[in-house]
Amino acid sequence: MTTASPTLSTLDPARPAPRRSIGTFLLALTLLPATAVGVTWAGSTLLTQAPQHRALLLQGGTQTAQAFSDRILDLGEQSGQDLTSPELRAGVQVRAEDLLRAGTLPVTDVAVTDRTGQVVVAYDRSSGAGTGAAEENIVTRWQAKTGTLAPDVQALARAALKADRPLTRTLPGRGVTLTATPITGGAGVTVLALDEAVIQRGVRASLVQSIVLLGVVLLAATVAASLVARRLITRIQQLTQAAQAVSEGELDTPIPITGRDELTTLSESVARLAESSRIALSRL
Repeated sequence: MTTASPTLSTLDPARPAPRRSIGTFLLALTLLPATAVGVTWAGSTLLTQAPQHRALLLQGGTQTAQAFSDRILDLGEQSGQDLTSPELRAGVQVRAEDLLRAGTLPVTDVAVTDRTGQVVVAYDRSSGAGTGAAEENIVTRWQAKTGTLAPDVQALARAALKADRPLTRTLPGRGVTLTATPITGGAGVTVLALDEAVIQRGVRASLVQSIVLLGVVLLAATVAASLVARRLITRIQQLTQAAQAVSEGELDTPIPITGRDELTTLSESVARLAESSRIALSRL
């Protein structure tokens, strides 16, 4: 036994079949690719941009340490002294204070070691202004205040001297990253301590900017899709109303014909159907 499919004559007009909005479909059709691209981009940002931003900050620290080492070398050549000279160490001490107070990088400590790895110049951000030149025992005070940081600085300085190249080391649980750059000729090493919390804030700020940009892109895609869907739905509704009127015998109903797409072709077909119906009726 077969069951006949419902036709227009058998459908109950009082209970129309449930329909889905084409606007929802169009919106999803637009947003799904945009969302997929956005999620991929966000994942790429998390995996690549954050490490790259951190690497740039650390590279800036290394370059600053290199510039400071070069400045020490210049001072030594101009004065004919090395880091064993109290006068040269005093000059370097003043410049260490200037570097730290310039605030261009999240530097917490500046230390300079001699060729044996012993700290001969040191300055930290808690030191008072002017102490770089006025306080003679500043290195002793710095070693006492920083505690275990001083041995880590000396160990990294010796490793950089041995490798004869800049080295970077993050101290787990200490919130500090050290970057050490040898002075040309092996006269010593400049070591900068970078605040890891500030580095992480910079990384998070970069991520937030990327997420905000992603949100703006998705919002723009949503608005654009909504506008396109609304325009298309309006045309469909107008054509539906006109076709309904024609089906009810109102053959003079104007058929809206706009655009240059499939809906335009459909509108033209409905208009021709209405015209053919008028001609047929006029012959009766």
